[in-house]
Amino acid sequence: QEFDFVITVCDYAKESCPIFPGTARHLHMSFDDPANVSGSCEERLASFRRIRDEIRKRLKSFAAEHVGVSYSMHG
Repeated sequence: QEFDFVITVCDYAKESCPIFPGTARHLHMSFDDPANVSGSCEERLASFRRIRDEIRKRLKSFAAEHVGVSYSMHG
């Protein structure tokens, strides 16, 4: 399967991402890894939600700018 874009979201994935054949553009969007957050259950959950929201915002902007579409991401 060919892809137009390959987007990595953590530094480890950026370094170890497999090679995709074809003309896929590789983009990196760095986010904190919420799995590395320590603290109470509520604090860790808040971290996962914050990163989820950051990813959603960046992907919506990316889609509007590079793909020319507007869509709703659920999650």
